[in-house]
Amino acid sequence: IVKPFTDKNIGAVSGITRVKNTNKIISWFQSLEYSYFSFYNSLCEKINAVLFTPGVLSAYRKEVLKKIGGFGGKSLVEDCEISLKRLTLSSLCTILENNKSF
Repeated sequence: IVKPFTDKNIGAVSGITRVKNTNKIISWFQSLEYSYFSFYNSLCEKINAVLFTPGVLSAYRKEVLKKIGGFGGKSLVEDCEISLKRLTLSSLCTILENNKSF
């Protein structure tokens, strides 16, 4: 997950999140949501337009976090918040499709 940071324009790196146990209806819907989001992010990555980095498997460049003031403590969606702040710096994000978390 650190290899893409050799490019100084990369401010965040993310992977693919999957749900392993889909035996229950709620986890099945969560799996559907994650699959859609992963597909969308993979498409966006092809044109350097990844907006959000899901928090479970994401890494951020330290300098980017410092410039945007780090994570706010008042949000329940920190990954979304930090992604939007990162965009104000024109910092790119890449998706590593072979890095998966379950």
